[in-house]
Amino acid sequence: MRRLKPCLPNKLGSHVKRFSFTYLKSTHMKETTILSIDPGTRNIGVAVLVAGELTYYAVKIIRTRRTFQEGCGGVVHTIRELIREHQPDILAIKQPLIIQQSAVSLAQVIREIKKTSQQEGVTVYEFAPKIVRQFICGTDKATKRQLAERIASQYVELTRYLKGQSKWEVLYYGKLFDAIAVGLTCCYGSIDSSE
Repeated sequence: MRRLKPCLPNKLGSHVKRFSFTYLKSTHMKETTILSIDPGTRNIGVAVLVAGELTYYAVKIIRTRRTFQEGCGGVVHTIRELIREHQPDILAIKQPLIIQQSAVSLAQVIREIKKTSQQEGVTVYEFAPKIVRQFICGTDKATKRQLAERIASQYVELTRYLKGQSKWEVLYYGKLFDAIAVGLTCCYGSIDSSE
């Protein structure tokens, strides 16, 4: 089982709590499959963790989106395919930032993802971006790049996705790293509160 190394102490001093990736000791979690989603109206970041191991990751492109309803249908179809293929026990989803331009559309997509997952018998958990960044990087002020670098430091096969130079590549692969981060936050949940 791959365990992520704990974050280094914050340079602000030893009074800052350290967050670490300590695998949950629950017997259920050892057998659990988590489908993790970074939702979007055009691209969906996806990661699957089985018993704490990252077994699948991708960015799914929603091709059927001439109208918003078609786009939602494409998202629902993609989620159903992922659920049938990976048989998750849990769907972990990133909550949207309120300031995103397509917040209304994205909120509808998220509702459809949650509804579809529940219809398929999958338990849904939502994670705020600040909580994910705090857990993965040790600070809720971490940038998307810092989050991606932290994850890539533990999964070296992902470092090739950090080399993207164009704005498009950064946004596209950002979906991938965010999905993995949400999945790890769901799977590894113990906070070491020792100071």
